[in-house]
Amino acid sequence: IPRHADFGDDVVPVMLFLSYNHAHWLENSAAAAWYAWKTFGPATRFIVPRTTPVMREPFSLLGIPDANVIALGDAVCSFDRLIYPSLLSTHVCGQPSTALLEPFAALARAADERRREFESPSVIFISRRDANSAVARELDNEDELVGALQLFGVTVVRPHEHSLIEQIKIFRRAKVVIAPSGAALINTAFSPADCAVVEICSSHGYHIEWQYFMHVFGHTYVRVMSEPSSISWAG
Repeated sequence: IPRHADFGDDVVPVMLFLSYNHAHWLENSAAAAWYAWKTFGPATRFIVPRTTPVMREPFSLLGIPDANVIALGDAVCSFDRLIYPSLLSTHVCGQPSTALLEPFAALARAADERRREFESPSVIFISRRDANSAVARELDNEDELVGALQLFGVTVVRPHEHSLIEQIKIFRRAKVVIAPSGAALINTAFSPADCAVVEICSSHGYHIEWQYFMHVFGHTYVRVMSEPSSISWAG
């Protein structure tokens, strides 16, 4: 039997899309939370089945108190009213909305206001090694590729080893980003509009989502197809 969730007449409950994928969480849930907070203010309560400390980082950056994010766990609840924002980017439509520009700009401004300095290289290669991501995100010959790229001054970055603020700061001055297809490409949203992004894809499967994403943020986009390894997409 569902437990009735009653937050009172003065509270605006907003259900957030749940995804443990870093990109989808920022594109859909954090972006929606920013618009809801801008519209309803402190009366907003963000409802999500569960969160992790990493998933709460963007809310803190956007000035949303931790107490306003409510994780229900496995509870089944009923609501008299509940707002469910439209998704701003999905693999289904593959076309991220320009509505992403404002919330990502807000995240970047918030990170810039933090005084902690962090190196921001101009040319970046994103490594997904040891990121516990889909195997199709890892390159069999990454060491060989990195060795060649470093001859040209390319800096290797592993976003999964950094906090959200650090990731934003790392990508703030990037002029070129090279990366295997995957959620880590979301960080290019914090790079200058004239950034060039090279996405390394495999015929195991790829989406047009990032091509549209780069268009939204004004980046130059190049797709490079790689030979698939013997490891399946599903691992």
